Amino acid sequence: MLDAYKTGKLPLQQRNCDVYITTSTLAFKFEKLDFGFGKPTRVSQGIGPISNFFILTNTPDDDHDRGVEAFVNLNEQDMSVFKNDKDLLQFAIPV
Repeated sequence: MLDAYKTGKLPLQQRNCDVYITTSTLAFKFEKLDFGFGKPTRVSQGIGPISNFFILTNTPDDDHDRGVEAFVNLNEQDMSVFKNDKDLLQFAIPV
């Protein structure tokens, strides 16, 4: 940690590792909240200009089993690979 303090870089940054951050709101039922003017039609989370970040959320569908939406933020080269992955596309619908 002393090296991190001296260089201003975290240990993973010093090793030139690709770091991917993932979070999920699946356990929270934000789409069911009602503040007196009805349930929201859409719930999302802002992530800003961060690369290599994934957020998993519930789909806004009350009539069927809930699905999962993935908000994916990658650099242009990685996103191109991600969007064209045939194994992934068997289970996903790109928007």
